[in-house]
Amino acid sequence: KNEDDLIKPAVDGTLKVLKAAEVSGVKKVVITSSTGSIAYGKTGKSLDRAFTEEDWTDPKDVKDSTPYFRSKTYAEKAAWEFIESIESDMKIATVCPGAILGPVLEKDFGTSANIVIKTM
Repeated sequence: KNEDDLIKPAVDGTLKVLKAAEVSGVKKVVITSSTGSIAYGKTGKSLDRAFTEEDWTDPKDVKDSTPYFRSKTYAEKAAWEFIESIESDMKIATVCPGAILGPVLEKDFGTSANIVIKTM
């Protein structure tokens, strides 16, 4: 109902983990992001190619993105901004899967499980 209910915890949680990792001397953090952070708010030929680290979902394009996709975009961007702002040699890598499948543990199936449900 309120997209900040997804965006704020995603950004805050990502930054809390990274700050804790930095303080603890962690050298590398792998973040599971989503294609939702890179693939939306684009049209035509911009979709007909491999995405790179230069690609981001346009969070202002609310017609072609969901609050969840915007939360993943803002959280991942915050992570990269954090890494660039620190003096540590800690590194991050992000993985952007198109779907994460497995047992559904709650009534809100989410985007990935809905792929299977719609297919069936």
